[in-house]
Amino acid sequence: MIVWSDIEIDALCEFLNIGMGSAAASLSSMLGQEILLSVPEIRFVSQDELRRWFRDEIGKEIVGVQQAFNGKAAGNIALLFTKDNSHDLVRELMSGDIPLEDLPDIQNDAITEIGNMVLNACMAAIADSLHLEIPTELPRLVNDISIDLNTGKAARDDEIFGMLGQIKFDLKDRGIKGYVVLHMSTPSAMRMKQEIQKMLSIYAATG
Repeated sequence: MIVWSDIEIDALCEFLNIGMGSAAASLSSMLGQEILLSVPEIRFVSQDELRRWFRDEIGKEIVGVQQAFNGKAAGNIALLFTKDNSHDLVRELMSGDIPLEDLPDIQNDAITEIGNMVLNACMAAIADSLHLEIPTELPRLVNDISIDLNTGKAARDDEIFGMLGQIKFDLKDRGIKGYVVLHMSTPSAMRMKQEIQKMLSIYAATG
């Protein structure tokens, strides 16, 4: 497991804060209400630990969006909700005017759009902050805990680096909670860490 310093983790948190702030502003506009987001809590986990977290922490059926990204730091990023929370979020998006039985007809499109907005904002913030090109692929809907944790570059679970960030969406005190998970191979994570170190060195030299 790669060891990150406190200042490197703080920098990464700040990138996600910037991205989530942008996403929250867009969602607020869509929903017509203020959205409060908690500060991301970042933990670094192995592939097995990430799977156990899904099972133990959430323990319910999951609905979300996953997006692959490429470049120097290749991997996947996902926005995940419990099924109940995803229903609540879509109903809020549609001003609560949707009968529960009609939700499946629009659920997938709405969650995909929300996920696309949030994930693109997060990746754009990381790319802009590190002055990197990080191409992203089209987002895809994922269900349950069957999301693809494999980056396509690592052969063994212990070669997967996971970064888990938990965010909370506060909508009209409904306590809708979403989870942002970023995972990549260890070599990709090391390259991202090196880019963060470069950025911090520049700031130190000019500060």
